Amino acid sequence: MKNIELVYENYHSLNEGKTNDVYYSLLDEIITSEEMNKLYPPNLSNEEIIYRESFQYLLLWDRLFYGIRVYDENKIWKDNSHKERFVNIIKRVLKYNLDEYLKHILFTVCYHWPEIRDLIYSADRDALNECETADDYNNFIERHPNTYKEFLLAAKYKYSKLAKSVFSDVAEVLRLFPNSELIGVEDIKLRCNEINGLQVMYNDEVLQDDFLKDFLNSFIKSLAKVGDVGKESCRYILNRYLTKEDYMRIMYSKEYLKVNSIVGNKSESQIGTFEEFTHLANRFIQMTGLKFAIPNIETLLISPKQPVILRKEFTEKKKTYIFSVNEIGEWGLDVTGPKIFLPTNRDYTLVDNQSFGVCRFIVEL
Repeated sequence: MKNIELVYENYHSLNEGKTNDVYYSLLDEIITSEEMNKLYPPNLSNEEIIYRESFQYLLLWDRLFYGIRVYDENKIWKDNSHKERFVNIIKRVLKYNLDEYLKHILFTVCYHWPEIRDLIYSADRDALNECETADDYNNFIERHPNTYKEFLLAAKYKYSKLAKSVFSDVAEVLRLFPNSELIGVEDIKLRCNEINGLQVMYNDEVLQDDFLKDFLNSFIKSLAKVGDVGKESCRYILNRYLTKEDYMRIMYSKEYLKVNSIVGNKSESQIGTFEEFTHLANRFIQMTGLKFAIPNIETLLISPKQPVILRKEFTEKKKTYIFSVNEIGEWGLDVTGPKIFLPTNRDYTLVDNQSFGVCRFIVEL
C-alpha cells in the first residue's frame, strides 16, 4: 500500500488530476472485484454510476482509515462545497429504495464514523427528537424507512412502550447498539432475560401469569440452533411438531384451565391451516418479543422429519375428517407461498389455504 499517512493527508483530492491513478490503484488493492461488481451491477444509467461513486468514495475511506485514523473534515473533504455535494447526493438516493449492498456500505460507514452519520441523517435525528406520542413514532417509522438503523430501532422501541405492543428487535439492538442511550438499552436489559441464548422480553400478560411464564421458559429452552442456510443467519427451530398443549397455552392463555379439562391427549400434534399457525406465531411474538415464524423449506430440508403423534379427528358441518399419520404433511414456506410436505409424494406441494398440516416454528435472529 502507498504511504498511509500521505494518503490520509491527501484523500480529498486523490481522485482528481495527477493523483487519479493513485485513487484507482487503491481501489484495486482494497476493494475486491466481487465487491465492485455488487457496487456497479450491469445496465446502470450514467446517473446511477455517478451516485454510486459517492458510496465508493466513502467505502474506500472506511477501509483505509477505520480504527487507525480519526475523522478529519480537512482530510476527507476538499472544502464545504465538496462535502455538501457528496452528502446531498446520498440524501437524494435515500429517498428511493437502495439495493442491499448500498445499504450495507452506508450502514457500515455511518456505524464506524458517527460524524458522517450525523451529516447524512441530521434531519432524521431532529425529527426523531421531536417525537413524543406513539403516533409520532409510528409516523417516523413510516416516513423514514431508510434512516440510520439506530434511529429506526429507537423509534420502534419507544413506539412499543407507548402503544404497549411487542418489540421484536431486542437481539438486533443488543448486538449492534449495546450501549445506545438513544434507544434506551439499559431499560431493555432490565426487561430482558436470556433463555437458551435468546434475549426474551415477556409482555405484561406473561409477567402476570407464572404458569404461562414457566411454559414459555420450557418451550424456548427446547428450541435447537441450526446453522446458516443460504442468506439466513443462525436461527433456532423447534425439533418436534407443535402440540395441542402448545396451541391451547398460547391461543387460550386466559381460558386454559377451562379448556384443558375438555381436551384429550395434549401431547398430540396440532393439525391446522397455514393461517391458524400464522396466528399462533404472532401470539408467540407478542408474548416473547422473539421473531417466531413458520420455517422456510430450505431450513426444513436440513432438519430431520419428526413423528406425527396419533391421529386427529374433528367435525365440521356434520362431516368427520380423519387424518392418518401417513397422510399428514408439514407446513413450510418458499418464494411461491405456503407449501406442505406430503409423505405420499415425498415433496413439498403448493396447496390452498384450507389445507391442513402439522407445523414447527423457527426463531429468526
